[in-house]
Amino acid sequence: MPYVILRQDQNPNSWIALPNDSLEFWKLIDGKAPASSNEPLRIELAEESEEPTDFFDFPYWIVSNTMKMALIEFGVNNIDYFPVTLFKFGNETEHSGYYLCSIAESLSCVDQEKSHFKVRLPGKQGSLRNFQIDERIVDDRLLFRLKENPQLILISVRLKEHLQNCGLKGIYYQETDKYDGNPVSSFWES
Repeated sequence: MPYVILRQDQNPNSWIALPNDSLEFWKLIDGKAPASSNEPLRIELAEESEEPTDFFDFPYWIVSNTMKMALIEFGVNNIDYFPVTLFKFGNETEHSGYYLCSIAESLSCVDQEKSHFKVRLPGKQGSLRNFQIDERIVDDRLLFRLKENPQLILISVRLKEHLQNCGLKGIYYQETDKYDGNPVSSFWES
């Protein structure tokens, strides 16, 4: 089953501001849950943002309730959802019905023979570009984090088609063999 990278489409001009306590949130890239709270987390939209879309992927995954329900309906069961309220500093408008996502499942599944993958010395970062997935390892999973680059979330083409049929806004699907190694490069491709 082929896979694509699920990315945020920046054409709607909506994105998340990097929070002051961003070190806590970066743990989400490793699939760890944020500190628990009875109240929804408050996450700031960047000053230049317009109306929020259904999906944000940088610096961490945030989905609308509509996208959450689409994922659950299709059988995606490896995401923990934490309620958030989106707001813009200096603006009284708040947007509830969003969720911070923790995706714990991480697979090392890059087919190194068919990919541009450079391993570095221990403690040094490698690079990954134009890659292919070894589908024998993936075993029909719908969604997972790529262990070789934990910022990347891959989804099956079947899940992609389902999400497209749901009419969600703010999503860009990137082919793995067109990935250039930049976590935000798709913002400027169109």
